[in-house]
Amino acid sequence: MKIIFKNWRAYFFIILLYPLYAGAAGTYVLQNTPVIANSSQTAPIIKFTNNGGNITYNAVYNNSCQFTYQMDWEFSKDINSLEDGEEFSIMLQCTNCEEVCGFRWREGKGDTSGTNNILSIPDVDNYIYNGNFELINSSPSVQAWKPETFDYQSDFKVRFLKNAPDSGFYLLLGNHKIFYHYVLEEESSDGCQNTSMESNLDIHIPAVEISGESSDLWIDLKFKGVDSDGDYIWKLNDFGVSQ
Repeated sequence: MKIIFKNWRAYFFIILLYPLYAGAAGTYVLQNTPVIANSSQTAPIIKFTNNGGNITYNAVYNNSCQFTYQMDWEFSKDINSLEDGEEFSIMLQCTNCEEVCGFRWREGKGDTSGTNNILSIPDVDNYIYNGNFELINSSPSVQAWKPETFDYQSDFKVRFLKNAPDSGFYLLLGNHKIFYHYVLEEESSDGCQNTSMESNLDIHIPAVEISGESSDLWIDLKFKGVDSDGDYIWKLNDFGVSQ
């Protein structure tokens, strides 16, 4: 195997990139699900399940017309822990919806969004604004007066765009905001701290990722010099499995 870099800038880039790539890996783990209820309405009844949840709430219009709405949501996969690049969907269904006295207000709507629209999370100090949970596709919002919108789907992708310890997404159902708050658990980067380069530019890498997966493989790269095009060349000199 031969590794070629076009110039010194590329060479220093690989030295800096390896520990960054190996050490930035981590997993977002679901921490809690805080709720900010619509203070103008009665408190909602929210039940969380292993794969989603449901909400029931009353809405009163003009102190006369009122209605009890119910919306259910379900996830396409287990979302308790999510890694960089993972995708998941939320299927939202309005199971008890109808137009009430001609009112078409936000109390009868359902929607979702990612962290690009989250400026703060309840009880989280020093929150760093980020877009690490990205809404990549969604149906039109649930509108309780339009039966064709009662089945809603939104698709999310987790992307480690910013070093943010707290991230997640939320559902906005009848103007009640339900957060799914995640905390980043970083993987240990001890292995990459021992990456070393000799004075002759030989490189020892104690841990290598293969196709994005961690492994016990170590490699030694031997510096072979500069070719006629001015490219710096390394070759695979040795490799093995860490004991």
